[in-house]
Amino acid sequence: MSLINDFKPEFLGSDPNMLRELAYLKNKGLGEDISPRYVLSGESMLDQYTRKYVEYAFQAKVLDSYGTTEAGPLAFECLEGEYHVNSDFVYLEFLDEEKQPVQTGESGRLVVSRLYGNGTPIIRYTGIEDVVTPLEPRRCRYGLTTEMIKHIEGRSADLIILPDGQMLSPFSLTGVPAGVMADYNTYKIKQFQIIQHAIDDVEVLVVIDESLRSVGPEVRVIINEVKKRFQERLGGVNVKVTEVDSIQRDDRADYVKVCISKVKKPF
Repeated sequence: MSLINDFKPEFLGSDPNMLRELAYLKNKGLGEDISPRYVLSGESMLDQYTRKYVEYAFQAKVLDSYGTTEAGPLAFECLEGEYHVNSDFVYLEFLDEEKQPVQTGESGRLVVSRLYGNGTPIIRYTGIEDVVTPLEPRRCRYGLTTEMIKHIEGRSADLIILPDGQMLSPFSLTGVPAGVMADYNTYKIKQFQIIQHAIDDVEVLVVIDESLRSVGPEVRVIINEVKKRFQERLGGVNVKVTEVDSIQRDDRADYVKVCISKVKKPF
C-alpha cells in the first residue's frame, strides 16, 4: 500500500482477492493518496459483494475483465457494465449438455477457439468449463459492436444443485451477502465462501472485519439475515452460516474460491 500510495495511480488492477485486501487496508486508513479513476478486476470471478466493497473503499468504478491462461483475454466490461467479447482475438461458442448451441439469453458451457498465436492451436477448447450466457450483439453508447455476453456464472463444477434437480450458478448466490450489506448499510463482512457439502447441505463461511464488529448492526443480526436469505434462495436446503477467522485458499488456483460444490454433477 505504501508503494502504491507513492505512485498515486489513476488505474488500479488485480484479481478480486487482492483488490478486496487492498480495499480492506484502504478502509483502515492506509493509502491516503490512492484515488484511482478506475479499478480493473480479472483472473477469477468477481462477486457482487467484492465489487461493492472495493468501489466503496476507493470511490471508483470497478470494471471486470474475463480471460484464461489457455486462450488469453476473452471479454471486458465497458463503462455501461456490459461484457464485450474480444472478437478479434477469440471465437466463443456456448453449448448445452448435448453439445448444441444454446439460444441467446440462455446459459451454456463455454467453448473457445483462439484466433492468434504461433504456438499450440486452441481450437474448440472445452477445458475452461465456465458457464456463460451469450447476448444479442448491439452497439453500445461507446460505439462497440462486438459479440456480447451477459456475465460469467462460474465454473460448471461449482454449480449448486438443488434437491429438485435445479442447478444454480455461483453468480446467482454471491449477491446475497451484497444485498444484506446494502440493506444494513455496513461492510462488516470482510470475506465469505459458499460450500455445498451435500445435495441438501450448504454452509456459508463469513469473516468479520474486527474494526467494524461493534459498529452498526450486531454480527448476530447480520449472520441471521444472511442465513434467512440463503434459505429463501435455496428452498428446502439446510443452510448453516459459520463465522471463521480466515478462509483457506484453493491449492490449485492460489486464491479463495467464492463458491465450492462437493456434489457430483450429472454431466
